[in-house]
Amino acid sequence: MSETLPLPSGWTQTSASCNNGTLTAVTVVAGVTTICTFTNTYVAPTGSIQVVKNTVGGNGTFPFTSNFGLTSPLITSGNTASPDG
Repeated sequence: MSETLPLPSGWTQTSASCNNGTLTAVTVVAGVTTICTFTNTYVAPTGSIQVVKNTVGGNGTFPFTSNFGLTSPLITSGNTASPDG
C-alpha cells in the first residue's frame, strides 16, 4: 500500500504506518479494524537573494552589511563582486 506520487506541490510524506502489519503486508483480522495512516507535512517554499556589486572605471572594497547574514565587504575584481562567487 502506498500513497500515489507525486504529492501536491509543497507537500512531503513524513510517515506512513499500519497498526496491523506493515504497508507492504497489511494484516486484516476478523472483528478488528486495521488503520493505515499517511502523514504529510507542508514545507513552505523559501526565497533567495543574490547580491552583486558593479563598479565603473575600477575596482575597490565596499563595506556591506545586511539583515540576512552577509557582513563581509564586497571586493570588486573585473568591475564586479558577488559574495557567493
